[in-house]
Amino acid sequence: MAAIPVPAERHRQQMSMLSDADLVPLAKMGDEPAIRAIVQRHNQRLFRAARAIIRNDAEAEDVVQAAYVKAFTNLATFRGDAQLSTWLTRITLNEALGRVRARKNTTELGEIDMQTMRRVAKCYNFRPPCPQPIRKPSSPGARRGNSSKMRSTNSPMTFVPCSCCGMSRA
Repeated sequence: MAAIPVPAERHRQQMSMLSDADLVPLAKMGDEPAIRAIVQRHNQRLFRAARAIIRNDAEAEDVVQAAYVKAFTNLATFRGDAQLSTWLTRITLNEALGRVRARKNTTELGEIDMQTMRRVAKCYNFRPPCPQPIRKPSSPGARRGNSSKMRSTNSPMTFVPCSCCGMSRA
């Protein structure tokens, strides 16, 4: 005797009525409707959590997708101490924070503020060398004023105190 097939829509409705605690064992066995029900139930929450950190819809979708892959790959490690939604949200947050950390050390040229660049450039006051030669003592005795011999050196760049911070800059 053959089994009577249950329409897919009716089976999906039954899955959506089950709690997360009932869906997890089915998902662990690879039941596709159970996995689909979990994804549909938690998708909006996970997307909002990722979007709050990433601030980009497309990348938030990628984060949620990567979080689902990690979650369903490691579903056997889900102990059930916390709710499934909490576990999925933590995986999503970790994925989003990891992406933020990865891109934190890089800055695109378009993001550089031109006012900041002007301040930095202002801090490096360059001027041509002074027409008067810079005289340096040639011997230890000359430093004490015992010798009148001085060596003349022309420096290509003169150190100038910065008008912003007062530090000597080349």
